Amino acid sequence: CQARFPHNIHPSTEVDIGTGAIHFKKSEPWINTFNPVMSYALRCNTDVTCLLLRTQVCTIITYITDYITKSPLKTHSIFETVCTVLD
Repeated sequence: CQARFPHNIHPSTEVDIGTGAIHFKKSEPWINTFNPVMSYALRCNTDVTCLLLRTQVCTIITYITDYITKSPLKTHSIFETVCTVLD
């Protein structure tokens, strides 16, 4: 799976001394790591991940930048595509 499901199960929150990675307590392999207080307060879906590595931080900055700057699909582009398909 592209989203790396199923996730590994962790009976308690642990720190991997070798890599410095934090493995949050996780009892369900098919659910993202989330914080119920944050989800309740923000009233939205959350996915909590610890970003300790430079590459992780750069990846999320790129993702957010691409997401907020994506151009919406123009109506005339949709009509041109539909006409091309129907012709």
